[in-house]
Amino acid sequence: MSNRSREEDYEEIFISFSDRAQRLMSRLLITLAMLLAISQLLLTIPTVRNLLSPTDRYEGYRTDYRTEATD
Repeated sequence: MSNRSREEDYEEIFISFSDRAQRLMSRLLITLAMLLAISQLLLTIPTVRNLLSPTDRYEGYRTDYRTEATD
């Protein structure tokens, strides 16, 4: 096998591998972005937020909570 042929074979194998790796990483990135969006949407639902994030219970009162002042 000549040196030139070995280089061409290597380039073909590398291109094939890098194409597969790029497709895999693209799918992984899209999947993770979708999971992030879904989890953020779920955190807007109070019941689900209490299940997923127990720290909300320890944060105290909401800042927009208003009580009527009694004079």
